This record gives sequence, structure tokens and C-alpha cells, in this order.
Amino acid sequence: MQKGAKFTEETATALNAVSQSTEQVNNLILEISRASEEESEGINKISKVVEEISAVVQEKFPQRQRRVRQPHKNCQRRPT
Repeated sequence: MQKGAKFTEETATALNAVSQSTEQVNNLILEISRASEEESEGINKISKVVEEISAVVQEKFPQRQRRVRQPHKNCQRRPT
């Protein structure tokens, strides 16, 4: 009978350890999930900013090219 009680106690201790480890793993998974969500939100924000910058550059670049191609009135060469 003592062997059975000892075995039961050891089994209970082992199951308790497994249960605690399982809870720790679940907590880690939740932390990873939250961090992944935050990372995804950050990437989406960065993506939107890059799109906005790209739109501004595409809008302003042709204007800059026209300005560069047109000589400035003070920079025109005078005949010698």
C-alpha cells in the first residue's frame, strides 16, 4: 500500500509540474501574440507613412524637374 501511495504522490507532483509548465507556455504564447499584434500595427503605420511620402515625392518631383529645366531669369546668358 505504501508503494501505491508514494506512486500516487509522485504522479500528482509530476502532473502539478506539467500543469504549471503548461500555464507558463500559455502565458508566453499570449505575450507573443500581443507582441505580434503590436508589431503588425507598427508595420502598418510605417507602410502608411511610406505611402504618404511616396505620394508627396511623386507629386513634387515633376514640379522640381520643370523648375530645373527652366532657366532662372537671372541666370540667362547675355550675348557677348
